Amino acid sequence: MSKSRIHVLLTGGSGFIGHHCVERWLSLGWHVQILDSFKHKGTYSRLSEIPGIEFHLASGSLEVHHHDLNAPLDFALIEKIRLSTGKNEEHGHGLDYIVNMASNSAVERSNEDPTECWTNNCNIILHMLEAARVLKPRLFFQISTDEVYGDCYGDTPHVEWSTLRPSNVYSASKAAQEQLCFAYYKSFKVPVVITNTMNNYGERQDPEKFIPKLIGMIHRGETVPIYTSKGGTIGDRYYIHCKDHAQAIEFLGNLYSRQYEFYDKPPRANIAGCKKISNITLARMVAKLMNKTIDVKLVYPETTRPSYDLSYGLDSSLLDEAGWSETVTLEDGLQDTIKFTLEHPEWMG
Repeated sequence: MSKSRIHVLLTGGSGFIGHHCVERWLSLGWHVQILDSFKHKGTYSRLSEIPGIEFHLASGSLEVHHHDLNAPLDFALIEKIRLSTGKNEEHGHGLDYIVNMASNSAVERSNEDPTECWTNNCNIILHMLEAARVLKPRLFFQISTDEVYGDCYGDTPHVEWSTLRPSNVYSASKAAQEQLCFAYYKSFKVPVVITNTMNNYGERQDPEKFIPKLIGMIHRGETVPIYTSKGGTIGDRYYIHCKDHAQAIEFLGNLYSRQYEFYDKPPRANIAGCKKISNITLARMVAKLMNKTIDVKLVYPETTRPSYDLSYGLDSSLLDEAGWSETVTLEDGLQDTIKFTLEHPEWMG
C-alpha cells in the first residue's frame, strides 16, 4: 500500500455515524479497518449500502474485524492490523488514526441496564487505549458527546473543557472515557484528540432515534409526543449531518497530525452544527417537508425518560476559527433524509 495513503482504524464502523465516516473516507482513497462487535446497533446492512463496497472489500481498502471490545485486542489481531497498514518511513509506523467511536449510546438503554452500559463503554476505551500503546498511531480520536456537560441552560453553549456534569449513566460513561484518555495522554503519551459532538442525523439512522421516529409517526398520522418541563419549556437541540461529522474528523486529522504537541492537556474540539432548534419546531419542519399535517402532545420526560436534559449546546468557535464549516444545511439534510427514509421504510421509526 502507498505510504502516502491515510490508514485509519475505526471502532463502531457499522454504526450510524461510523458507516458515514467509512463511506466518506473510502471515497478519499483512505485505507479503513473497522473493529465492530455487531452486538449493539451496528449492522452489516449499513455497510452493504456503501457505494462500491464489494470493490473496497475485495481490494483491501476496507477490512472488517469482528471483535467485541469488552475483551482486549489479542496479539494476533494487533499484528493483523499492523501488517495491513505497512510501515511509514516518516513516523515509523503505518497507522495514522485510531478513531474510537464505538459505544452503547442510548440513554433509555442505560436507564434500563446501567451496569451493562457502564461496563461496556468503560471496557471499550480501556482496551482501545491499550491497543494504541502498541499500535502507536499518529492520533487517537476519542469521539464523545455534548451530553457529558449536562443540561445547557440559557443561550450560552458549552466551550471546550467546560465542567462535566453528566445526567445519566450513558453520559457518565462517556465522561469516564474522556478521563481515561486524559490519563493515558499524561502517563503514556498517547496522542489523544477529544471531540464532542451533538445530535447527528442522516440516512440509515436507528429507528429508535428522534428524526426517523418522527418520520414514521408523521407518515402514519400518529400523534407525536414532545418533551416539556413542568414550567412549559420545550426541549431543544443542535443538529449536524453525519457527512459533516466525518469531514470534521478528517479536518482535525490534517490539522493535528502536522502540529501535535504534548502540553498540560490534549487537544479538544467541539464538532457542532450552527442551528439550534426546538423539538416541536423540528417536528413541524419535518411534517412540512413531508407535506403532512402533524398533531403533537406535550409530555413530561419524568414519566418516560428519567434524567432527560432539556437543552444541549456546544460552542464551535475553535473549529470555525481553524477553517472548518459545515456543508449540509439542516433543511437540505432533512429533505434528503426524509426522501431516503420514505424510500427505505426499514429505517423508519
